[in-house]
Amino acid sequence: MKGLETLYIFDYGGPILVIVFDDGEVRIYKKFNDSNLVNGMAAVAGLLKRVQGTKFFTVSRYVGFFGRYFIGVGFINDIDYRVFVLGFLKRLISSLDDIHVSIVDLIVETTIKHLKRELKIEKVTMIE
Repeated sequence: MKGLETLYIFDYGGPILVIVFDDGEVRIYKKFNDSNLVNGMAAVAGLLKRVQGTKFFTVSRYVGFFGRYFIGVGFINDIDYRVFVLGFLKRLISSLDDIHVSIVDLIVETTIKHLKRELKIEKVTMIE
């Protein structure tokens, strides 16, 4: 997707999904090694400390939205898309908050629906 390079979905404990947009291809990663899990937990802790008390944030090329149960963070490659990406993240995270459980397959299914409906993504590759 033009403007968005990587999308991260966290719960308040750590990473759940990483979605990479690359030359019209979308790859979703849902399994992480121990090191990536620890780094993801540290990222969540750092975000909570840095932008405490806000729902939206923009830091450098990162934009994000804090929901009740989930956090969405986008790494943008074009700053002109930050408002669009924040709106997308708000809608996606709000849908995930309605589920409010960390069942990865259900989170993947909901995320793919949003990607297809809102970003017109046709093909998504799951990386185990």
